Amino acid sequence: MWDWQARRYLVIDVDATREAARQRALPASEQLPAYRRRLDAVCGPGYRGRRRGEVVRTRTTVLQMHTRQWLGTYGGRGNGDYRGELGAGLRAITAYLRAFDLPPTVGIVRVDGQYGDASVIAQILGMGLHVLVRGRGYTLLDDPWVQHVLAGPPLTTVTTPESGVTLELFDLLGVPLCPDIPAEAVQRCRALLTRRRWDGEVVAVGKRVGEWVYELFITTLPPEGFLAVDLLDLYHGRGAFEGTLADEDVEGDPDRWCSHAADGQELWQVIWQWIWNLRLLLGQQLPAAPALRSAAWSSPTSPAPLGAPGPQTVGWSEEHGDGPGASDNTAAAPDDSAAGYGPLVWSGQRGRASGRLSGAAFALRADGQLACPAGALLWLAETRQENTYTQRLIYQASAHDCAGCALRADCLGRSARGTRARRVSARRRRLVCAEPATSITQSPVPAAVPAAPTAQAIHWSDLPARALRRGWMAHWRSQAVEMNVLPDSPPPMARVPRARRIHQRLDWEERLRRNARGARIVAQIRVAGVPDPLARMMDASLHQ
Repeated sequence: MWDWQARRYLVIDVDATREAARQRALPASEQLPAYRRRLDAVCGPGYRGRRRGEVVRTRTTVLQMHTRQWLGTYGGRGNGDYRGELGAGLRAITAYLRAFDLPPTVGIVRVDGQYGDASVIAQILGMGLHVLVRGRGYTLLDDPWVQHVLAGPPLTTVTTPESGVTLELFDLLGVPLCPDIPAEAVQRCRALLTRRRWDGEVVAVGKRVGEWVYELFITTLPPEGFLAVDLLDLYHGRGAFEGTLADEDVEGDPDRWCSHAADGQELWQVIWQWIWNLRLLLGQQLPAAPALRSAAWSSPTSPAPLGAPGPQTVGWSEEHGDGPGASDNTAAAPDDSAAGYGPLVWSGQRGRASGRLSGAAFALRADGQLACPAGALLWLAETRQENTYTQRLIYQASAHDCAGCALRADCLGRSARGTRARRVSARRRRLVCAEPATSITQSPVPAAVPAAPTAQAIHWSDLPARALRRGWMAHWRSQAVEMNVLPDSPPPMARVPRARRIHQRLDWEERLRRNARGARIVAQIRVAGVPDPLARMMDASLHQ
């Protein structure tokens, strides 16, 4: 991936999975000898989660994200030695980067909350790699400077598309994680805090403090290259490999019990990952294999300096249908002065061109809601941070209000045939930053402002690994394989009569002559429909 400053990174995920083994209840008494479980050398007591079983085995996997290739697997009894397995995985990552003449700073290691301790983060930073991890040290919330930041307005608000929960996002630079971490490592650390209202449910992820539920993320990626929302998208979206683990369970059985020895179980994991990588390699040789694909996370922008007046034309977003050419309908949003942002600029020109009402037809009320021409109210559903200096506010109408509205055709245009409700967006620009408070200025933790991103958008480039693997398997199953014995191959040795085999064994010369093989290939294999690049690669591997 490439950040706002056009710097290249490789995302690598390290995570642990557990497999439980069920055991039968065995009788135990003084009259019976002590029993020994066959899986004692492989499994041990540990955290079972939702898996049914008595003992478990843990494996730590390392996955390269843009190719979906496995770089390593390391197993252990019970919960395993996660620090030792992480160290082995980090050595594999650095060796992988070194093989391609890449520095360690190119790698981004994405790990979950199991590795969220300060000592583990220091272990990753000691290898020279970047890290993106869900933190576990929520004592950071007790820091006076953090409390001061949380008392103010958030950097932005994000609404999750799956659950619809609105999160407030805070970005903190130079966070002191632990006194044992060197000062140069602390300067690289960056904390992201999200919070949401607690609705009374059991909090499984995060920490509840009063009426808020907080989640902490730690990273060393520079703020001038990644916005806070970009890091959240990276952690929860393309950087997560839970989908790859699900494909792994469907296409094979990597967690099956196939050995009563730890080395045998480890060998099965290595073989399975090798087969997985081989399918990806062979799938690329197919003539119809998809090429490298690229996706942009956000549109390239060139924000003006702080305090510069906002433009009269604003960008548009696909989901709202708003386009360039804003109207003069500007109004101050609630708490604009406190948030440090200027007035709202409503999108409108594209709305009129598509045959529907533009944003200028909606009136902003004092309570922060929008009133549509039919009298219905739209609420603020999301505040999206487009870059360091601009925000886009998205207002959402109720589907019930839009369903029976007389102006539905004029308001929604071509979208009026479905069940979609109207959404309206506006953009506002950040004003000149006010002087920080004295307590923040005297704090050892500086409240730095990220530098402005360049015109280069964040790009993600990867291979369609699922299509490559499944395309190769489907192609191979549809082929006809023909095997022919070459005419000049040596004939097999005549079978010894049964009477002689019973009463006399073959001597060494006869055994060697019977088992002798020619130095050349005695059979020819023909596979119909194999592409030329793949055939040449397989032929070269056979001759090697």
